[in-house]
Amino acid sequence: MFAQLKEKTVWTAIVRLGVFFFVFLGLEYLFDNLMAAVTDSTGVVRAQSYVLGVSAMGFLAYGMLPERIRNAGHRRYRVLLEGAAGVLCTVSIMIICLHKNYSVLLLSGCLLFFMLGMTGSAVHMDMALQKQAGKGLAVPAGIAYALGICLQFLDHRFLKDKVTETAVFVIAAVGLLFFMKGRYTCGKMKICRLLRKKS
Repeated sequence: MFAQLKEKTVWTAIVRLGVFFFVFLGLEYLFDNLMAAVTDSTGVVRAQSYVLGVSAMGFLAYGMLPERIRNAGHRRYRVLLEGAAGVLCTVSIMIICLHKNYSVLLLSGCLLFFMLGMTGSAVHMDMALQKQAGKGLAVPAGIAYALGICLQFLDHRFLKDKVTETAVFVIAAVGLLFFMKGRYTCGKMKICRLLRKKS
């Protein structure tokens, strides 16, 4: 199991997953802090539950996208999707940072976390496929989560300016969108081939 970690592609997937954890947790923390300025603690918890629920919907929605969008053979579809998602993420983060209205913050947060949910789904799928449909996922996933926590610690330790911190989140989130491989189809997954044989 540990020998598989020597593969370069696995470490690339680990870094992407770690950066995703950092972005997701950091933006959730930022959203909660900004929401606390416009509502009470009950409103913050309610808003957080909404955005986390929407992120779960985004996680599931990625798997429902047409295969031609997630297939490298149709690059123009992926570039269009990644570009639109990058713009939506950037605009949503800017609105969250600039507005003081509860409804505007909540709608922007829902849009942002829906995009993050889709990104997280793609990153996790990339990790699973790099590990050949489920062999020894615990170790690389744990390393990725530890990396995300370390990045968050460095963020809180050295990035005191909120503008700089927000810029780092934007760059990391958009970077994740454009550095996803997007080359994996159901036909390449062992589990899918097994299901097709049984049917």
